[in-house]
Amino acid sequence: MRTRLSRGHRTVGAAVALALGLLAGALAATPSASAACAVRTTRSVSGIVLGADLRDVNVSIGFDVQSTTGKMINVSDGCLKTSGYSAPQQEKNHYVSGEGAPRNSRMYDAQGTYRGMTTHTWSLTGLPSNAASVWIEVYSRGYTGSACTQCFGPKDIHKYGYTMRRQVKVGSTNVLLKLPMTCGYHGGTAGSVFGNVTLANGTKVTPDRAMAWSQAVDNNTTPMGWGSGSLALGSYKVASLAGNQKYSVWVSYKGVTQKRTGVSVSACHATPLNFKF
Repeated sequence: MRTRLSRGHRTVGAAVALALGLLAGALAATPSASAACAVRTTRSVSGIVLGADLRDVNVSIGFDVQSTTGKMINVSDGCLKTSGYSAPQQEKNHYVSGEGAPRNSRMYDAQGTYRGMTTHTWSLTGLPSNAASVWIEVYSRGYTGSACTQCFGPKDIHKYGYTMRRQVKVGSTNVLLKLPMTCGYHGGTAGSVFGNVTLANGTKVTPDRAMAWSQAVDNNTTPMGWGSGSLALGSYKVASLAGNQKYSVWVSYKGVTQKRTGVSVSACHATPLNFKF
């Protein structure tokens, strides 16, 4: 025996069917979140990473991959990236202190367990077919004896500063990542930029962020510096920057970023640069 539906039930049923149909159509028209925008290839970039004194160093390396259309993309699928780097950072020489180590040294953890040999080579492989170039940022780090084998060491710029490369072409090899060295060490030439941060009326404020990036022409011989500054009430300082080059300096406060370009940083010299919001 068939049950006769009331008009109300028939109306609700029709509405549900219509909604399900619209949803199915929308899902069919929407690309899968896991769909790749480009295929992975065997293309890569690779090179060496060293301190300015040619010692092996504890670093993490961040890569931003730029597509043929100038957009930053993920290594995994070639799609536009939404945050972070294009691929997970790579760490080298986790068990080396911020002093660096002689080339090809044996590494030991804090408990005296052998952890392999230091290295100075790096590579980013499996780049997607739409990749054209790679921007690279290198952080100098240290080892404090942590038992965590999956953690980066703390950032450490007391001897080595950060270095970067700009728009390295996909397929490049022997790309040199050389970290600048501070002036307390023989041959060191790093400088810094620092200054006051205030409101227009002179009130001191603590900036949210202070950054500096080298504006030098990208090359495979001279370290190109960059850095993230220390922050305090009324001041900032970006230290351990590769000397004898010009920088773009950004300081942010409450969502407003002021940018200065052409800021000269000389070897072993602190360049004053104030910001007023």
